[in-house]
Amino acid sequence: MAKGFQRDTLRKQQLENFTRELVRRYSAQCELCGARKTKLVVFEVPPVSSDINIEHCILLCETCLQQICYPKQRNIDHWRCLSTAVWSNHLPAQVMAVLLTRYFAKTHDWATNLEDTLYLSPEADQWLADVESFV
Repeated sequence: MAKGFQRDTLRKQQLENFTRELVRRYSAQCELCGARKTKLVVFEVPPVSSDINIEHCILLCETCLQQICYPKQRNIDHWRCLSTAVWSNHLPAQVMAVLLTRYFAKTHDWATNLEDTLYLSPEADQWLADVESFV
């Protein structure tokens, strides 16, 4: 148990080291909902490998993070922001937005309509195929 805890703590510390670079790169805003002037955390977009890769990381506000981690607490109105996020130039943010859009498309017409308009790069399609079961 102690080794797993230590490994998890070390991984979190390594992710925190990416925060400054990501904040600079993405204008200190949540990459899904665009929230500013709020605490941002680094989130690894699946699939998560044993080595941390900054190219698989995005910045999320606590609201987005909580709702991703706890699906039963998802507020559908908050996720209307996905209509912008699915067009992100940052591939990990786009992949996460599309995953969530596909999840919501099962029960919400606005997400189905958004999903129907998507045109994704081959890289995004491959990444999505690798993680389709995440959300």
